[in-house]
Amino acid sequence: MQLQDDKRIISNPRTPSRCALIVVSCDLYSDLWKPFFTLFWKHWADCPFPVYLTANTKRFDHPKVRMLLSGGESDWSNELNQCLQQVEEPEALLMLEDFFLRDRVDTRALLTAIASWRRMNGRALRVHPRPRPDAKIADTPEFGYCNPGAPYRVSLQATVWRIAALIQVLRQGETPWEFEIAGSARTADEDGFYCSYRSLLPYKTHVLEKGQWYRDAVRTFGPMNIGCDFARRPVMSRWTYARLKWQRVWAPLLGLLPWQTRDRWRKRVTRLPGIEVAIRRILYWQ
Repeated sequence: MQLQDDKRIISNPRTPSRCALIVVSCDLYSDLWKPFFTLFWKHWADCPFPVYLTANTKRFDHPKVRMLLSGGESDWSNELNQCLQQVEEPEALLMLEDFFLRDRVDTRALLTAIASWRRMNGRALRVHPRPRPDAKIADTPEFGYCNPGAPYRVSLQATVWRIAALIQVLRQGETPWEFEIAGSARTADEDGFYCSYRSLLPYKTHVLEKGQWYRDAVRTFGPMNIGCDFARRPVMSRWTYARLKWQRVWAPLLGLLPWQTRDRWRKRVTRLPGIEVAIRRILYWQ
């Protein structure tokens, strides 16, 4: 399907100015904004993109951050769509507000990958390989191809999108988790989905799970005095943390198996009620 993004500002494709960086958030997670951006500018002082932050009505006061407000609360997909309509750039690198950078961003490597992706007229380029790409591309060592039908082909891990393609995948009423699962299914007939072989944004993993702090995130970021408000939301229990930590250890090993094999396992196991999302995250390392 041909994408209609000609109404957006398109500059020289060799320059980064046609791409925005959008931190996807909402008022409920405003306590993460200060620590997120403290680390963001520490590790990515030369970020070449205009930086946006989405929210409902709250604002974050920073001279380098532009707000995209969706207004009152509705659903996640609708709020994101409203914010995307306010962006003039035709491309956007999406991050979530709990992706705390842990090391310096290699801007040149990221821009090189984006330039190659543009030449392929891609729709999306995931820059954090969880899961990894399915197939190598000749003369393009930075990233590989995500096959149609691959789980998490559409993902909320950090991804560069053609905004027209992203809007095309969004459906009103969907949660972030539904967007990833159903969106991957909706793009089964579409080409142009790619993923890097190494993380081009070194955030390792998210710091929250279902609104609760990971215990290792508290240990890592608490002593930094970057503005984490641990009284605002709970720290997960030791049992929950141990279970998720174990998942992090052995789930990557499953990633060595073809996703088609893992998908057959998932379809058998998830006949049991209530465990679909958990099984997906284990099998595909999300």
